[in-house]
Amino acid sequence: MAVQSVASPAELRDEVAQGASCVTTSTCQICLEASDMVVSALCGPTCPAIVCSTCIQDYLEVQRKSLPAGVLSTVACPICLIPVAFERWRSVSSTEACIHTVDNIQLQLAASCDVLCPSCHTINNVLPPCKYQSGYDDGLRLDQREALAQFCRYELTISELWPSIQSAPHDQLLQYISHRVQDVERRASLYLRMMRSHPFITSTCCNARLCFTCKTREHHDGVSCEATMMLNDMGQCPNCQITLVKGDGCDYVYCFCKFGFSWSWGLMCFKFSQSPITAKARLNQVFVRYLYRRRFQRQVLVSMVLRIQLTKYRRPYVAICAFLRMRRWRRRLYAVILDCVATVMLVEIQSHRKPFLRVCEYLRRQMWRRRLVTNVLTSPAFHDAIGERRNAHCINIMTTQSHAIRRPMERLKTKMIDGLYRRRMDAVMVAITTKATWIAYWATVTEEDQVALDDDMHSYLDIMGDFDI
Repeated sequence: MAVQSVASPAELRDEVAQGASCVTTSTCQICLEASDMVVSALCGPTCPAIVCSTCIQDYLEVQRKSLPAGVLSTVACPICLIPVAFERWRSVSSTEACIHTVDNIQLQLAASCDVLCPSCHTINNVLPPCKYQSGYDDGLRLDQREALAQFCRYELTISELWPSIQSAPHDQLLQYISHRVQDVERRASLYLRMMRSHPFITSTCCNARLCFTCKTREHHDGVSCEATMMLNDMGQCPNCQITLVKGDGCDYVYCFCKFGFSWSWGLMCFKFSQSPITAKARLNQVFVRYLYRRRFQRQVLVSMVLRIQLTKYRRPYVAICAFLRMRRWRRRLYAVILDCVATVMLVEIQSHRKPFLRVCEYLRRQMWRRRLVTNVLTSPAFHDAIGERRNAHCINIMTTQSHAIRRPMERLKTKMIDGLYRRRMDAVMVAITTKATWIAYWATVTEEDQVALDDDMHSYLDIMGDFDI
């Protein structure tokens, strides 16, 4: 059972035309002037409103100017104060300017779903586009579709609707928003409520991951948006020491004093400045010990080593120097020996060039022979090609040289006929042998046995005759 969310645009135009046709010249309830271009039944068939087209255009223009961009709000009937769908407002609009005003209001409402891409800084509207289909199967339960239809008719608020549809899959709700909801305000309200439960999205331009609620880069799984905003959104300018709050964008920011700095570095400095005094004191002790140790290693210890008298260590020092010098020359000798070995190998190869070339040619032939055997001669395609050539050759001989194969064909035919006759003769001999065996057996049966067999046969025939076959 399909439940329509709102009426189609054609039905709205017919309904409004029917309501307006019953009024010829009436007094507008807003400007109190008589006009022949009035519209009635704005918010429904029972609506008592009678408003001229000029007042409708002025009313919509005032609503557009008083509506901040990105803030969800409905445009109610000026008489009944009941929300009216934007498709109905387009239907009652008699001028292009009025229709343009309705479109601008819808664009301002759709801006509530704008996000700034953290990668390329492009504004993206993530509201699913309207792809209205009256018979679309959304896969939701009947009670959920009825509740959504009441919501689209402004009979339920989003807080009253959400408990009944929050168990539905997220993808099915997105498909319902795209294919079943025409009104921009209704689509945006439902989409924003869904984003409170599933805030992680990707931008439409760069597929960058971000959170729709706190507008931060990447998906902070397991961490609430409030905690993320407290940790990542407050920093301090190193130039003027003013506290800043970062909404979205890249990591490099500019302060009001025109000083630019890295947000991650400024955030780290601000967190350190907010640390308690005891923590700073403990950290200061660690840095002081590290600083003293570094100064001792680089300044004091070096000067102490230079002042030590090395007279008693002279002989071991000389021996160690000689040993290290010998090790260095040994490494150099090994390098020279390796170069000599390489040179000798090149000389040997040059002296045995002709045998080497013959061996290379032999190995090359062996390699190509192995490739021929493994890749060509044993492949199914090669065998198929050989079979096709043989078949073509046989067919060619049979068509062009029929006189040459006539005698072999006659001999083959005679041989096949002889084989057929032999098989038939074997079958006849088997039948004769079986019949002769039965005759020999019947000759050995006595007359009493024959009479008993005849009685059994007659009894069997009588029994079979009793059945109605």
